[in-house]
Amino acid sequence: MRSEAKVFINDVELSNAQAMALRVAVTQLFADMSADPYSLGEDEHGVAMTKDYKDRCGEILAVMIKVLDSSAS
Repeated sequence: MRSEAKVFINDVELSNAQAMALRVAVTQLFADMSADPYSLGEDEHGVAMTKDYKDRCGEILAVMIKVLDSSAS
């Protein structure tokens, strides 16, 4: 079985299933922000926040997927 990234929140390690749920949620938020650059509003602030959230989700996913890829070998 492929193992999810180890995720800690306030010094508590999430279970594999919880980490998977978190990865799926971040993936969906990334997809939503990628599909609609006005997700958080059409003004300058909303567009900037959408881009920032999308960028941070992409960074998180890159780390989580790297762990998944390395556990497959």
